[in-house]
Amino acid sequence: MRRERNLARHVTLNGRARNMLANARRRANYAGFECSVTLAWVRARLEAGRCARTGKRFVLEAGKGAGRPHPFAPSLDRIDPAFGYTPDNTQVVCWQYNLAKGTFTDADVVRFARAVIDVAEGRLDPATGIYT
Repeated sequence: MRRERNLARHVTLNGRARNMLANARRRANYAGFECSVTLAWVRARLEAGRCARTGKRFVLEAGKGAGRPHPFAPSLDRIDPAFGYTPDNTQVVCWQYNLAKGTFTDADVVRFARAVIDVAEGRLDPATGIYT
């Protein structure tokens, strides 16, 4: 019953915002970073409904598999991982984007995505790295 209540909280906008902020505060505290984004700040971006980097609509439902978020679930991303969760250094993105970014920059993800697309569309030979 408790697990069901916790899962139910993640599919509401307010519940998801609270959970995202609590997790960010915990991570910031552990790493010694500032966390000055507010619940209202997070909620406003969730209400906008789209990833700041891809424009994809957020999905609040759980992903496939135990404990796995949906690829388009909202996630708080520190734009520059060397700094904390401040309004100027935080964006709300899809979980999949944040996972791809890791400790890299937005520009690094764009370069990577272009290479993936170029290979998928046959413009780049993955064995040689030469464009056709």
